[in-house]
Amino acid sequence: MTVNIKTEISNLSKQYSYLSSTFLKEYLRKKKISSVPSTVNQYLSQLKKEKIIYDAGRGWYSNIQNTFQSESAFQNNVVNSITKDFPFLEFNCWSISQIKDYFHHQFTKDLIFIYSSFDSLSSLNDYLNANGFKVYNNPGKQMVKDYFILQSDSIILRPSISEEPKNNFSSSVEKILIDLYLEKDKLNLFDETEYKRLFYNLICSSRINMAQLLRYSSRREVKMTFVKNILMSDKFVICR
Repeated sequence: MTVNIKTEISNLSKQYSYLSSTFLKEYLRKKKISSVPSTVNQYLSQLKKEKIIYDAGRGWYSNIQNTFQSESAFQNNVVNSITKDFPFLEFNCWSISQIKDYFHHQFTKDLIFIYSSFDSLSSLNDYLNANGFKVYNNPGKQMVKDYFILQSDSIILRPSISEEPKNNFSSSVEKILIDLYLEKDKLNLFDETEYKRLFYNLICSSRINMAQLLRYSSRREVKMTFVKNILMSDKFVICR
């Protein structure tokens, strides 16, 4: 019996919210379906044109059409203030309010995380404090224990990470998700169960770049832990 590879790929994509080309090749091989990479790529391209699957980063595909969109008035205000007085400063930022709709339990405290070169943090800290913002300059365990108070409209300064995904002054959603995975423990924001619910609420309703998420988790040296505790696999994701 002749196997229709395109149909096999289409059916597989309906079962997995995100799947990698690595997983797809393993699936075809296990089912003993003979195929060549160029043929598989051709079918993937056709399925994308037919809007059955969508691009989810290099070597990743998804059946989720919508992409992540968000706005934060407080964040925009801070960005405008910084760029006005530091026009050449390289930085990117994100805020809790961008992802507030995905929490299982309501999280009412808005925090902004700003990432810039380590040498710029002190000047940024002084500037933002002088302009009336509540700022914490790269707080470590002791500062969090002694001084950190979780209150709305606070700003957290962190040194930037090389190759961090961003768009102008805005951190990408993939960066937000990995940064938050780390910050939830550093700042005692909430537990891993709440994070996992937020994570799946977001990625199952808004398509993200899974390749970028995994690459950045590797840059932050948490890929193995993140895959084990949150993703469960680095080859596919199933949304229920």
